[in-house]
Amino acid sequence: MCIGVSGESMAATTSLTADTDSPPTSSSARTSRRRRTVLGVTQHGLPSARTAMADEQAQAWARARVDALLKERAWPCTDGSPLTESLVGLLATLRALGHTEFASVLDRYADAAQQIAETDVRHVAALPNPEATVETAVIGTVIGDALLATLRRMAHADVSARLFERGEEINRPESG
Repeated sequence: MCIGVSGESMAATTSLTADTDSPPTSSSARTSRRRRTVLGVTQHGLPSARTAMADEQAQAWARARVDALLKERAWPCTDGSPLTESLVGLLATLRALGHTEFASVLDRYADAAQQIAETDVRHVAALPNPEATVETAVIGTVIGDALLATLRRMAHADVSARLFERGEEINRPESG
């Protein structure tokens, strides 16, 4: 099961903060792994999108796309993880609503998500201690999700103005 970015259980985090607080030593790889575990457990505690599952055919269609995406990107989420199931549910819902064309740009969405994740994780990795990491990860994810939705809508306004008001050529984006 994918728990955030680390795959660790909640029980595995009970001794993390004391070890993660220690200054880097020859065991800095261990300290980095523990910091990653703290971040992963923090992310696991945050809500993910919930959708009512569509019919079995839509679920199978969505699962095939999610499995291909995860395999292609080597993202460490597995069947049954909350994030994987959320993505399957979202794609199955799109199919049930008759909007399978979104799957054609899934790679581009994943590319954008990867860039955002790089920024997020590198930002919290540079923080001085696990408490700051956890607090910033939670706040950054909760507020960051709303921030990204708002920025996306602002960008929609810009792109739609360029395409529809100024007459730029409309080309359907190609999948990554």
